[in-house]
Amino acid sequence: MLEDVTERLAASLRALVTRGKIATAAIAGRTIAQVTGLAGETKQSVEVLHPFGWFANLPAGADLVLIQVLGSRDHVVALGGDVLGQSQPCAAGEFGAMHASGAFFHFTNDGKLTFQDASGAQVILENDGTIYIKGALRVSGDITDNCNAQTETMAGARAVYDIHTHPVPNVQTGSGTATTAVPTQQET
Repeated sequence: MLEDVTERLAASLRALVTRGKIATAAIAGRTIAQVTGLAGETKQSVEVLHPFGWFANLPAGADLVLIQVLGSRDHVVALGGDVLGQSQPCAAGEFGAMHASGAFFHFTNDGKLTFQDASGAQVILENDGTIYIKGALRVSGDITDNCNAQTETMAGARAVYDIHTHPVPNVQTGSGTATTAVPTQQET
């Protein structure tokens, strides 16, 4: 008798959790997916639960852990969404996220934060106040260096350069000092 109860309990527990794969998914307030289970069964409208603040529209074929709430095969939720090959190597305690394109971000144990696009361009926050940029930098607004001590922007510095002149000493002008003309090659 006890053996029968134990076996039924074990079978119930095994039925609570299984694996599956995304067939299709869409975000409608949260990620809702059509999922294929290990035995080939299809579940509709499965809620995919992500860690707080994370979001993803999972691609077909992504692996999931399926949980049958209260043992009911009619109420299934999914955890995960791992895709083989979409991870960056990282040490214990580190984490990040990677897009199918290869773009990713990575938080490291030494406090650095790396962002990389699919082309390999990177922005690394170095955890010492330094920002390292690998790739071209294009800025649509003004750039001010040493901004806590001064307010001059690079655009302001270019404007001053473009109109500056220099006195030319020891040149016979009659009664004044000669000055150079405004530079012919303007900064842009």
